[in-house]
Amino acid sequence: MSEEPTRKLAVLLHADVVGSTALVQKNETLAHQRMQDTFRRFSEAIVTHGGIAHEIRGDALVAEFPKASDAVAAAVDFQRTNTDHNNGLGDDVLAVVRVGIAMGEAVVADNTVTGEGIVLAQRLEQLAEPGGVCIQDAAYQTVPKRLPFVYENLGENRLKGFDDPVRALAVRPQTEASTAQHSSQSIEDAVTLELPDKPSIAVLPFTNMSGDPEQEYFSGVLAS
Repeated sequence: MSEEPTRKLAVLLHADVVGSTALVQKNETLAHQRMQDTFRRFSEAIVTHGGIAHEIRGDALVAEFPKASDAVAAAVDFQRTNTDHNNGLGDDVLAVVRVGIAMGEAVVADNTVTGEGIVLAQRLEQLAEPGGVCIQDAAYQTVPKRLPFVYENLGENRLKGFDDPVRALAVRPQTEASTAQHSSQSIEDAVTLELPDKPSIAVLPFTNMSGDPEQEYFSGVLAS
């Protein structure tokens, strides 16, 4: 018996394997095994970050989260571990994933997600680089900026099936190197003083060594 469809506003994630057809042509059995293992590991990351993996089909995965920050954390963490996993394999049948994240209306029934929100997430996923994550600006605005992510503005994008352009951002983990560079730059900015545009003078008092009290009013003058 089919469950009654549920409509709700949610943060939706769509993930797809890059070049899945080419992978199958290289080695059909191994490609399917690799894709299934990839989405199994991704599903575990989704659950760990408070999400629900609703639908896994062939070369794609759909998930739902209550918060955009959880969806971004799950996607970024998975992409990092999947890169390490693929680097350890000794062949070129690699399941590299792109991820799109959007906030919108979803219709959930029989563990399947449909609706405008998931279509938007799928369109955003197509903007992501292989191994990358792309997020809708509206969802990005709800992510606390203290979290260790770096964002790249991808501008306004015309997406198939949507009348209005959608602003999108690429998301990457904040590495120690980028953090150190940012801190070093901040310190450098803090200690660098701008030179004045015009000459200035400083009036400095000096010690009266003449023994004459009438000479106390003199000052030394330093020009620059």
